[in-house]
Amino acid sequence: MVQFMLQNKVEKRKLESYNIPLYFATAEEVREVIEEEGSFHVERMEKIIFDAESVVEIGNDEDEDTIGERITKSLRATTEAMFKAEFGEEITDEMYTRFKSKFIQLRRVKKLMAPILIAYITKHT
Repeated sequence: MVQFMLQNKVEKRKLESYNIPLYFATAEEVREVIEEEGSFHVERMEKIIFDAESVVEIGNDEDEDTIGERITKSLRATTEAMFKAEFGEEITDEMYTRFKSKFIQLRRVKKLMAPILIAYITKHT
Protein backbone atom coordinates (compact mmCIF):
# COMPACT_ATOMS: atom_id res chain seq x y z
CA MET A 1 0.00 0.00 0.00
CA VAL A 2 2.85 2.38 0.68
CA GLN A 3 3.93 1.93 -2.94
CA PHE A 4 0.46 3.05 -4.05
CA MET A 5 0.80 6.16 -1.91
CA LEU A 6 4.25 6.90 -3.31
CA GLN A 7 2.85 6.57 -6.83
CA ASN A 8 0.02 9.00 -5.89
CA LYS A 9 -2.64 6.32 -6.31
CA VAL A 10 -3.78 6.47 -2.67
CA GLU A 11 -4.08 9.55 -0.49
CA LYS A 12 -1.82 9.45 2.56
CA ARG A 13 -4.71 10.23 4.95
CA LYS A 14 -6.74 7.30 3.59
CA LEU A 15 -3.83 4.91 3.96
CA GLU A 16 -3.10 6.08 7.51
CA SER A 17 -6.74 5.80 8.57
CA TYR A 18 -7.47 2.43 6.95
CA ASN A 19 -8.28 -0.13 9.60
CA ILE A 20 -9.67 -3.63 9.34
CA PRO A 21 -11.34 -4.27 12.69
CA LEU A 22 -10.17 -7.79 13.50
CA TYR A 23 -9.76 -9.28 16.93
CA PHE A 24 -8.42 -12.75 17.59
CA ALA A 25 -9.36 -14.00 21.03
CA THR A 26 -6.96 -16.12 23.04
CA ALA A 27 -7.90 -19.64 24.12
CA GLU A 28 -8.35 -18.35 27.66
CA GLU A 29 -10.77 -15.64 26.49
CA VAL A 30 -12.81 -18.18 24.53
CA ARG A 31 -12.96 -20.50 27.54
CA GLU A 32 -14.02 -17.61 29.79
CA VAL A 33 -16.85 -16.51 27.47
CA ILE A 34 -18.17 -20.07 27.11
CA GLU A 35 -18.15 -20.70 30.84
CA GLU A 36 -19.52 -17.25 31.78
CA GLU A 37 -22.50 -17.81 29.49
CA GLY A 38 -23.28 -20.87 31.61
CA SER A 39 -24.85 -23.30 29.16
CA PHE A 40 -21.68 -25.26 28.43
CA HIS A 41 -18.59 -26.63 30.10
CA VAL A 42 -15.27 -26.78 28.27
CA GLU A 43 -14.04 -30.36 28.53
CA ARG A 44 -10.96 -29.88 26.38
CA MET A 45 -9.44 -27.14 24.23
CA GLU A 46 -6.45 -27.31 21.90
CA LYS A 47 -4.74 -24.96 19.49
CA ILE A 48 -3.61 -26.67 16.30
CA ILE A 49 -1.10 -25.07 13.97
CA PHE A 50 -1.53 -26.05 10.33
CA ASP A 51 -0.24 -25.14 6.91
CA ALA A 52 -2.17 -22.01 5.89
CA GLU A 53 -2.40 -23.20 2.30
CA SER A 54 -4.50 -26.20 3.35
CA VAL A 55 -7.45 -23.84 3.91
CA VAL A 56 -7.93 -23.44 0.18
CA GLU A 57 -7.43 -27.12 -0.68
CA ILE A 58 -4.30 -26.80 -2.75
CA GLY A 59 -3.28 -29.89 -4.65
CA ASN A 60 0.26 -31.26 -4.54
CA ASP A 61 0.69 -30.78 -8.28
CA GLU A 62 -0.25 -27.08 -8.40
CA ASP A 63 2.39 -24.54 -9.37
CA GLU A 64 3.13 -21.48 -7.26
CA ASP A 65 1.16 -19.15 -9.54
CA THR A 66 -1.99 -21.25 -9.08
CA ILE A 67 -1.41 -21.42 -5.33
CA GLY A 68 -0.93 -17.66 -5.18
CA GLU A 69 -4.12 -17.16 -7.18
CA ARG A 70 -6.16 -19.37 -4.81
CA ILE A 71 -4.87 -17.61 -1.69
CA THR A 72 -5.48 -14.20 -3.29
CA LYS A 73 -9.04 -15.13 -4.26
CA SER A 74 -9.70 -16.29 -0.72
CA LEU A 75 -8.45 -12.99 0.71
CA ARG A 76 -10.26 -10.97 -1.94
CA ALA A 77 -13.58 -12.64 -1.16
CA THR A 78 -13.45 -11.30 2.38
CA THR A 79 -11.77 -7.92 1.94
CA GLU A 80 -12.62 -6.53 -1.49
CA ALA A 81 -15.78 -4.63 -0.53
CA MET A 82 -14.00 -2.80 2.31
CA PHE A 83 -10.96 -2.10 0.17
CA LYS A 84 -13.01 -0.71 -2.74
CA ALA A 85 -15.09 1.47 -0.42
CA GLU A 86 -11.96 3.03 1.07
CA PHE A 87 -9.59 3.31 -1.89
CA GLY A 88 -11.76 3.02 -4.99
CA GLU A 89 -12.25 0.47 -7.69
CA GLU A 90 -9.49 1.74 -9.96
CA ILE A 91 -6.61 0.31 -7.87
CA THR A 92 -8.33 -2.81 -6.52
CA ASP A 93 -7.17 -5.26 -9.19
CA GLU A 94 -3.61 -3.97 -9.01
CA MET A 95 -3.54 -4.29 -5.22
CA TYR A 96 -4.61 -7.96 -5.31
CA THR A 97 -2.14 -8.66 -8.13
CA ARG A 98 0.61 -7.20 -5.94
CA PHE A 99 -0.59 -9.23 -2.97
CA LYS A 100 -0.36 -12.41 -5.03
CA SER A 101 3.19 -11.55 -6.06
CA LYS A 102 4.24 -10.79 -2.47
CA PHE A 103 2.59 -14.00 -1.25
CA ILE A 104 4.53 -16.07 -3.79
CA GLN A 105 7.79 -14.35 -2.79
CA LEU A 106 7.18 -14.97 0.92
CA ARG A 107 6.14 -18.58 0.31
CA ARG A 108 9.51 -19.25 -1.32
CA VAL A 109 11.37 -18.43 1.90
CA LYS A 110 8.91 -19.37 4.65
CA LYS A 111 6.18 -21.95 5.22
CA LEU A 112 3.03 -20.05 6.15
CA MET A 113 1.26 -21.43 9.19
CA ALA A 114 -2.10 -20.61 10.80
CA PRO A 115 -3.67 -21.54 14.14
CA ILE A 116 -7.13 -22.96 14.76
CA LEU A 117 -8.75 -23.46 18.14
CA ILE A 118 -10.70 -26.68 18.73
CA ALA A 119 -12.98 -26.96 21.76
CA TYR A 120 -14.86 -29.98 23.07
CA ILE A 121 -17.77 -28.65 25.11
CA THR A 122 -20.69 -30.34 26.84
CA LYS A 123 -24.07 -28.81 27.60
CA HIS A 124 -24.95 -28.39 31.25
CA THR A 125 -28.06 -30.40 32.15
